[in-house]
Amino acid sequence: MPKKSTTAILQICRSTSMLPRFNTLILLAASLLAFGAGIAAIDSAYKNAPDTDLNLEDQALDAQIREEVKKIEKLDALRKLNSLQFSPQNTKISVSANGECLEINGHAENQEMPRAKSAPVDYKVQSMQVCFTGGKLARIESAFTTVSLRTRETNANRLVHINPAAATPNDIIISRVLNERAAPPLKVGDLENSKVNPLRLSFKRDYYLPHLRNTLYNLQLTYDWHRRAGIKANGKVVQQYINRAEN
Repeated sequence: MPKKSTTAILQICRSTSMLPRFNTLILLAASLLAFGAGIAAIDSAYKNAPDTDLNLEDQALDAQIREEVKKIEKLDALRKLNSLQFSPQNTKISVSANGECLEINGHAENQEMPRAKSAPVDYKVQSMQVCFTGGKLARIESAFTTVSLRTRETNANRLVHINPAAATPNDIIISRVLNERAAPPLKVGDLENSKVNPLRLSFKRDYYLPHLRNTLYNLQLTYDWHRRAGIKANGKVVQQYINRAEN
C-alpha cells in the first residue's frame, strides 16, 4: 500500500476515535451552560419575587411592637410612686422633673475588651425616656452611645417613636452622630426592605423589638420590687397598730 494512502487512513482513524471525546465535551459544555442558566434564573426569580412574604413579616413585626408598647403603657403607675429606690443591675430608673416621663439610664462595659490595668475599655451608655400624656404613652425616645477609648470614637444613635400605641413603627425617626458629625435623620419606613437587603425587617426584628422587650422587663421588675416593698411596709404598719391595740 502506498505510504500516502496509509497516512490518510491513519488520520481518518484518529479523527474517528476523537469523535466520542468531542461529543462528550460538547455535552459537558451544554450541561454547564444549562446549569448556569438555571442558577441565573433562580437568582433572578428570587430577587424579583413578589414582596408578599416581606410585607406579611413586616406587618407581623408591627403588631408585635404595638403589643409591647401596650404592655409598657400599663406601667404608667411607676410614675405615681413617691420614689424609685430599686432598679435592675447597671440601670437607674427615675421620674423626670415634670413628672411626665420615666427615665431609664444604663451602661454596659464591652466584655470582649481585655481587663488589664490602665487598658482602655469600651463602654455603652443607654438613656431612654418613656413619656405619658393623660395616662397614654406619648413618646418613646432612646439614645445609645458607644464610647471607644481605644479608637477615640463616640457613636450616638437616637430613636424617636411618637404616639407609639397608634402610629406605625415606620414613622420612627433614626438619627446618628459620629464624633459630633451628624448624619441626616431617617425614617424607618425609608429603609430598604427587599429580599436582597431587608434592612427594615432587620431593624424591627433584631434591634427595636428586643429593645422594647428589655425596657418592659426593666420597668416591670422595678414595679414589682416597689410593689412588694410597699406591701411589706403596709404589713409592718398594720402589725404595729395591732400590737398597740392589744397593749
